[in-house]
Amino acid sequence: MRERIEARWLASSGLPQDRRASPRVALASRVDVEIDDGTTVAQGASLDLGIGGLCIRLAQAAPLERICGIRIPNGRRELALRARGAWQRKSPTDESFMLGVEFLAPPPGELTALWQLLNQRALELSRFLVDQSEFAETDIDILMDLALCTRRREFTAGVQIYAEGAVPSDESSIFIVAQGSVGLSASRASAQRIELGNASVGEVFGGLPAVLGLPHVDSARALTPVQLLEIDAFSLESLAREKPLVARTLERAALRRYVRRFPVLLGTGAAPDPAAAGLHGA
Repeated sequence: MRERIEARWLASSGLPQDRRASPRVALASRVDVEIDDGTTVAQGASLDLGIGGLCIRLAQAAPLERICGIRIPNGRRELALRARGAWQRKSPTDESFMLGVEFLAPPPGELTALWQLLNQRALELSRFLVDQSEFAETDIDILMDLALCTRRREFTAGVQIYAEGAVPSDESSIFIVAQGSVGLSASRASAQRIELGNASVGEVFGGLPAVLGLPHVDSARALTPVQLLEIDAFSLESLAREKPLVARTLERAALRRYVRRFPVLLGTGAAPDPAAAGLHGA
């Protein structure tokens, strides 16, 4: 598996801004960011990890040009890697910042530890998808590839994740709920607000702009503190080129929710059979 993952990373490295190379895997860990005078400038939380770099959530912006390394707790040892700041942007939903760092020629020992951490986390996510998600009947190889294009996202209760009618480039992702509950709602022509139900642990929501190029037809809001697995539009495009079966599995899961909610949106009664629309199964 390592050779297959490494080839995919090398083929997709050198991407601009926050279009991170695959494979990457959602990871929740403390990360210390160091600057060139040897001090720790900030302590953040990882959002995803790849062999080539890391995405970190910070409470405040870091001096991008001065970043020289990161440290990640890893069992009884600490994974310390030379790194440079690659990109940084403010989160669209709160006052935090997202920072991307690129690793600089990790020594063999650190590279081995990095591979072990990446593979361990990918296996953990694949097990979650099998045991607790609507992908339970999906082939494990597909789920491993899916796990390797995820990013962790967290939202506090009450925060809007995306808004109906919007096609924002940075909020067109497909989401899988890892913890918590998300409320989905929409408006009718009469301006009446209708509830479309909740997305709970293991369920898929969002992604209509990425899958069909259409505006969101619903709004999503965190009902509780939530942790999500995000597959952004760029990762979905990469999957469609390199792993079309994985992309199709994910797209069908996202579209099934909308098919089931069409009657509620239109006020026409019972929901259609997803199989009739070619969306049966993952």
